[in-house]
Amino acid sequence: IEYSRDITARKSAELALEKSEKELRKAIAAKDKYFSILAHDVRNPFNFLIGISELLQNDLDDISQDDLKAILGKIHKTSIQTHRIFENLLYWAQTQTGDISFCPKVMNVKDVIDDCVEMNRVFAEHKGLVIEALPNNGVYAYADEKMVKTVLRNLTLNAIKFTGKGGKIQIGVHQKNAMAEILVSDTGVGIDQKDLKRLFKIEENFSTIGTEMEPGFGLGLVLSKEFVEKNNGQI
Repeated sequence: IEYSRDITARKSAELALEKSEKELRKAIAAKDKYFSILAHDVRNPFNFLIGISELLQNDLDDISQDDLKAILGKIHKTSIQTHRIFENLLYWAQTQTGDISFCPKVMNVKDVIDDCVEMNRVFAEHKGLVIEALPNNGVYAYADEKMVKTVLRNLTLNAIKFTGKGGKIQIGVHQKNAMAEILVSDTGVGIDQKDLKRLFKIEENFSTIGTEMEPGFGLGLVLSKEFVEKNNGQI
């Protein structure tokens, strides 16, 4: 009997050690991904901004008004993309340390969708896309509004990124049993079935260039999954 107990305790200790090792490997992979994003996806836009600012500083008098407007447009677009990278990095880091606040409340999902459409309309129209909220009678959900807005923003920007000129993006919501099901659909390039499971894993080096060579690193989808699950949902 004592021997059996000893074996059971040893087996439990081995299982606990195996679980700790898996968690440690996951944490190391997350750290590596985090610094990879800092080293590559953040450095690249800053290199562009430094180079373009030097061009303006040295050759401003020789640049035409049309070229100047085009350059300023690229600076603005790059600045926004870099800001989004930092915002997602900050949110994700907060989720890993437990520092992010969680404040669920009853909210009208229609209002959140309408805000998302208006905030991203300029980016959609810049690519020649139509973006619209599908009509609904108002669906209410109990969730953290800031997290839902972050998820919707990331999904909508992905839809814009992978949809070519002339395409359409639609965002809608309907009641599904006791849940509010939010849909972001687009007429873009789609994704291969084999890649679906890779989308939400921080340890996967999985990213795809958009229809106009927009960069990506996948953290927005990882963050979206964590926020949805925090609100007892699924993506």
